[in-house]
Amino acid sequence: MSATRTYYVFTAFIYIGLGATVTAYTPFLQSIGLSLSQIALVNAIFWSVIILSELPTGMLADGRSRAYSLKLGGTFGR
Repeated sequence: MSATRTYYVFTAFIYIGLGATVTAYTPFLQSIGLSLSQIALVNAIFWSVIILSELPTGMLADGRSRAYSLKLGGTFGR
């Protein structure tokens, strides 16, 4: 299989998985008792944390090295 075809296959798998997760996410949260406003709050907090985490991670990768940043992330991600 060529590199281009492999890339397209893996990209398709990623988007299919993401689509399945996104489709089931809101009904799942509603089934455990969250309202739509609470779901919106959970999503807002989640994306705020993601965005705020990008800056220090990028600065760390630029200042030291990308490998160092990945090692550190792997250590704290466990």
